[in-house]
Amino acid sequence: MPRVERVNCGSKVRLKLEKKKSASAVESTDSHPSCSDVVPKTDDCVIHDEDNTLFERIYSDLIVPKMPNCSWAIHRSPLPNKTIVASELTAWTEHNVEVAPLYIKQIVFDQKLNFEVFFVNTKMVLKDKPSAPQTVEEFEHILAYIDNIKLCPGGPAVTEFSNVSIECAYKDPTERWRHNLCSLEAVGELVCKSCFSLQEILQRHVQRNKVNGRSLPYSRTEKRKVPYRRAKRI
Repeated sequence: MPRVERVNCGSKVRLKLEKKKSASAVESTDSHPSCSDVVPKTDDCVIHDEDNTLFERIYSDLIVPKMPNCSWAIHRSPLPNKTIVASELTAWTEHNVEVAPLYIKQIVFDQKLNFEVFFVNTKMVLKDKPSAPQTVEEFEHILAYIDNIKLCPGGPAVTEFSNVSIECAYKDPTERWRHNLCSLEAVGELVCKSCFSLQEILQRHVQRNKVNGRSLPYSRTEKRKVPYRRAKRI
């Protein structure tokens, strides 16, 4: 109930009426500030251009490009710089022995979607390399293009010629002998001519090692060992 206070002001009497505000009324006014007191936070609503690029949308998994087949997948690396890697995984056995799975093809995209291609961990220089993609359809086209490139399987298995060392070839990650001149990309033939020639080259080295490994017989004497010599015919 309002409280009435009597105030003496000379001959006049003034009544002062005070109304006590309830606690609920105070709380209601405090919980609903006026529009002039509200400052909009524009930073929370702004979408920066660098966060809305095709690279960022793929990197953040907002867009999921279609893979050529189930052996392909996308990986993301934050360091040293953001990178998208689309790769094809291959697993196989060699002479009934399981070989560790290998990323046979890799496409490495930077933040501007410029990309490099690697076959069997070797950087490739493609003749008809597509340009950096601008749309997700172009991104998918690059994956399909690389997937359709046929690779040279290499020469003989390393286990077939394990104790041989030649300068014209090397042992690749797939445990095959591969010629130094192999471009990795199969053009026309299933096996490139350079890798096809390794079978004969390695066999020659094996035969040569067998001949060089033979030892001449020696005669035993008290002083020293002297090799037998054939008598010259007169």
